[in-house]
Amino acid sequence: AKIPERRYPTAGEFALSFKEALFVEESSSTAVDRTFIGGVEDEEHTFLESMPFEDGATNIAPKTQEYNSIDVGARTILSRAREAVRETQGDLAIIVQSVITNVQDLREQSKYQPRPEESPYKSLESYDISDNRLFFGREDAIDEMLDRAPFTKFSVLHAESGAGKTSLIRAGLMPRLLAGGFFPVYVAVRRRLPHEAIKHILLPDISLAPHMANAPLRTYLKGVAEAVGPNREIFIFLDQFETFFTDVFTDEERSESIRELAECLDDTGLQVRIIIAMRTEYFGLLASFQPAIPQPFAREFLLRRLNRQEAERAMTLPVEAMDYEYEEGLVPQILGDLVDDSGEIAPPQLQLVGTALIESLPE
Repeated sequence: AKIPERRYPTAGEFALSFKEALFVEESSSTAVDRTFIGGVEDEEHTFLESMPFEDGATNIAPKTQEYNSIDVGARTILSRAREAVRETQGDLAIIVQSVITNVQDLREQSKYQPRPEESPYKSLESYDISDNRLFFGREDAIDEMLDRAPFTKFSVLHAESGAGKTSLIRAGLMPRLLAGGFFPVYVAVRRRLPHEAIKHILLPDISLAPHMANAPLRTYLKGVAEAVGPNREIFIFLDQFETFFTDVFTDEERSESIRELAECLDDTGLQVRIIIAMRTEYFGLLASFQPAIPQPFAREFLLRRLNRQEAERAMTLPVEAMDYEYEEGLVPQILGDLVDDSGEIAPPQLQLVGTALIESLPE
């Protein structure tokens, strides 16, 4: 048996575990351990047999259709969750149903196809799960974070403002996890305490289960675990976490939230991974998580600006996806103008230049 904390040591094994979840075997050597660029890579595949899901559809039929890994991963979760609805009752069944709603929403967002008149760039906006087909340049960061995920239940993603943390999470990590049959939960920390914000996402209408109003986060996540099934991690992303350390919250509120998160991490029967995303200048304040969450700095990932190769992919591949192309020599010239003394390029500058070029095209 695999050790739970080291179940998927590489991103490739995430993909293999996804295939195992579908209970299918390879029938061709052409479709094994591939990388999903930008969260999804649509191409023809031959290794999946037609398998029915709860909604009466099949995972792929005929075999020559485009294979959307995110859609198949989402259907895998939905199939398990719908079975769990039949086996549970009361408040727990309501949580399970909420998981179904969340996964259905993510599934529909991921299917979005950019319209021809849309820009392949986002200017100063963040990429979302619906932009996964246009998100490039962060493949190495995605792979490295997924490689680390099986070895820790708590990790920290930090970077300077504008480096693209939110885009990496929503357009990179979440689609890849969903494709593997894992349940990603995204929370932007604003006015609600982190643990309360998670509970609100899992149960937006508390009137449906009033007894859950004062229940701890761990109780909610146990309901989620029933939905996603055994050996399927729940990945919780707490973005913009620097807000947690501002005067929006009191010391007592912060202590309460840390305690709630720690209880979930300490539960060995709960397969939950918590990833905090924050600006680097607030990174040292995580010391306040101790001793409830030991060694909060141990698993940290610094997201740097784009290197030259990453920037070239981030600039050219979205354009190609939208059937544009750059004049020969133009991209190296632009990157040469944008690169800083350390050889890196700030993502917002790249996006602004790309957006301006697209907007300058004739109608």
